[in-house]
Amino acid sequence: ERPVDLQQVFDEMQQMEAKGKRHFIIVVAEGASMGAIELTKLINEADNPYEARCQVLGYIQRGGSPSAADRVLATRMGVAAVDALVNGQSGVMVGWRGDHVVLQSLEQVSERPSATDAALDRVLGITAT
Repeated sequence: ERPVDLQQVFDEMQQMEAKGKRHFIIVVAEGASMGAIELTKLINEADNPYEARCQVLGYIQRGGSPSAADRVLATRMGVAAVDALVNGQSGVMVGWRGDHVVLQSLEQVSERPSATDAALDRVLGITAT
């Protein structure tokens, strides 16, 4: 969710390699300006010793088996989506806020950038080394 310079990625990989790491996992957020496939291509075309492979994770890989609560939530959101269509609404996203289903316009959702947590970024930076 934050911009990253490709050279910075290579520099971090070199630093980790100097510490004995031989493999790297680069996670690309869905809202990133560059997609995982594009990043893979750039890494493989750049003058560096690294070979990149891209794996786009599916829902099962990302979340595992759904719990009963997951299934109830999905059903509630699905019903809200169908209700919105039946009521002539379109261009909205179904979400969950607090303890209830909400509809929000796609314009509102796409205009508001995702907030990043600086403290979490720091923790991830420390634990990734």
